[in-house]
Amino acid sequence: MTIAGMSVIEILEGQGRGEFTPEEALQAHLDKIEGEDVGAFLRLCPKTSSGPGLLQGVPVALGDEICMEGVETTAGSRILTGFVPPYQAALVGKLQGAGAALVGKTNLTEFGMSFDMDDAVFQRTQNPWRPGTNPGGAAGGAAAAVAAGQAAAAVAADTGGDVRIPASFCGLVGFVPTYGRVSRYGVIQHAPSLTQVGLLARQVGDIALLLEVLAGEDPQDATTLPGTLSDLLAQAVEPKPLRIGIAPDIYRSFAGGDVCQAAANVWQRAAEELGWELVEVDLPWLELAQIARRLIAAAESSSTLARYDGVRYGYRAEDAQDMRELFSRTRAEGFGEVVKGEMLLGTYILGDKAHYEAYYLQALRARSVVSKSLQDLWGEVDFVLTPTTPELPGKRQAPPEIFTGPSNLAGLPAISLPCGLVDGLPVGVQLVAPAGEEGRLLRAAHVLERMIGFASSRNGGGQGA
Repeated sequence: MTIAGMSVIEILEGQGRGEFTPEEALQAHLDKIEGEDVGAFLRLCPKTSSGPGLLQGVPVALGDEICMEGVETTAGSRILTGFVPPYQAALVGKLQGAGAALVGKTNLTEFGMSFDMDDAVFQRTQNPWRPGTNPGGAAGGAAAAVAAGQAAAAVAADTGGDVRIPASFCGLVGFVPTYGRVSRYGVIQHAPSLTQVGLLARQVGDIALLLEVLAGEDPQDATTLPGTLSDLLAQAVEPKPLRIGIAPDIYRSFAGGDVCQAAANVWQRAAEELGWELVEVDLPWLELAQIARRLIAAAESSSTLARYDGVRYGYRAEDAQDMRELFSRTRAEGFGEVVKGEMLLGTYILGDKAHYEAYYLQALRARSVVSKSLQDLWGEVDFVLTPTTPELPGKRQAPPEIFTGPSNLAGLPAISLPCGLVDGLPVGVQLVAPAGEEGRLLRAAHVLERMIGFASSRNGGGQGA
């Protein structure tokens, strides 16, 4: 196996055996970028980190919504063209402190507001499994980079499935932790109450290492949780069979038959081979959750994006006659159509008392219903298992975030695992866990990953489920 295409753990083991150096590992991934352009990166800023650490010499890509000091950061939007942060995200410092080699900044849809990479502003990103196919979004560039062997792992924001959806489409593991587990200081967000820092890699073990590095309280982010995480996969094995919540009839009402069958194959095998108990649960609020998440995100976006005006940083319209014209033209020229639509919706929701009560307050009530329903489920099951996406990339018959969005609404950890191929493209299965249960979730996912046996390499030929 070549270095470019190895998992995080394989790179660490190879370096430990003296087979290659951190510099050679980084160069192998840079050579892969030059040799196979899938449009994953907006800019390269390769840098090795000195000193030993959990991620020494591991090439990691960053979504372009993550600030790096001295490196242009656009969040995929023209409105931030030329913005070079004088500071960097807390997670960047943690990655560098752990010895990771940062490769560059990856493409995403504008401010992460679309799950379709065809909506990206600067360039089109290809799915490495099938050039010309959409890799999913919003973090499609990050997923494409890892799937193409151009980075061993990637970090990007997830507001409703932005990491897990492209992970599913690109045959990767995609993970979001409990809300507040990882600092979001220096991460550009459009909907802060929904956004979590997401991780992409080839294996569950890689995700565990990344989370151990990134988790922890940060005084620069008041929402972070106290405490650190360590030895996530080395803790005690579950003393009894896991109880897995499934809702097959509801899944079929949103998802295509082949995608549903891939997920069904996983839970059936888990029952037969692992002894896991399957518990049918009721998730009648899936569509309600999708609508509520969309309304809350739009409302928050209309506020968070008000700061981009062309005065202090980023894009500025030329030859404006006064400040009013400067503001209006800068925003009209700098924002794309998807973002404008979200801001208009958010302004409509918040701009009138009747609309505020009819839409925003109702969305918040729906959020409470979803959170309470999931909380009640944990008395019956250990995890909920769903398809990650309702359909293959390019098909738009169902909301792509229908299964991934609820975990963002409730602030819960969730992980997507590749579980097979449908029409030659990967599909994923998702496990959702109670808040604070990242360790149990990753251990269960690790067991499930080994059972499925999917090869994350495009050349591996694994069919999985």
